[in-house]
Order: sequence, then structure tokens, then C-alpha cells
Amino acid sequence: MQNLTTKAPIASENTKVSDNENNSLTSLLNRASSAESRNTQVTASRRHHEISMQQTLVYEVIHHNKLVSHVAKEHGISSKKLYQWVKAAQSSANDSKQQQCEQLNLQIAQLQQQLVSLNHQLHALQA
Repeated sequence: MQNLTTKAPIASENTKVSDNENNSLTSLLNRASSAESRNTQVTASRRHHEISMQQTLVYEVIHHNKLVSHVAKEHGISSKKLYQWVKAAQSSANDSKQQQCEQLNLQIAQLQQQLVSLNHQLHALQA
């Protein structure tokens, strides 16, 4: 029985790549790589534009009190999609506000402890 995992590929005249073919393949790979790079840049640019548009539309709905359906229709997008963006933005804003409240509460507790400590020091100095 043959061991298939250790079988080496057989080289023949038909499988050898000429220098011209090798250069041609290298050229094709380079062009593909450069096209991929351009596509990545376009995709990143498009993504940035989409995020910017999302923020603008969400701002219109939230801060200008426009209806989701009207803003979506004006800009040719789905009302459902815009509603999802608005909900996500509101959720994010709520999370941010909650974090700020927690930080402020922590700071208040630290200041209260510092006040108690300073009051003890004041009473000790007066005695």
C-alpha cells in the first residue's frame, strides 16, 4: 500500500513554467494586488461616507425632531434601517450617559470621604 502523504510531486517538461510565463503570472498577481488595494481604499472611503451619512440622518431625526419615515424617504433609504440607526445611537448615548453618571457618583463619594477626613483634621487642630 502506498503512503500518499509522502508522495513527492513528479516534475515533467509539461509542468515547468517558463520565464515568460512566470513574469506574466507575477505581473497578473501584482495587478490583482494593486486592484485589491484600490478596492480596499474605495471600500474604506465608502464606509466612511456611509457612517457620515448615518450620523447626519440620525442627527436630523433626533435633534430636528423629523420623522424617521420622512428622512428615510428624502434620502432614499429604508425606514427600518434608519430606525435601527437611531435606536443604536440612542442606546449608545444612554450607555455613555450612564458611564458618566457612574464616574460622577464615584467622584462624589471620593470627595465626601475627603471632606470627612478634612473635618477630622480640622477638629484635631482645634482641640
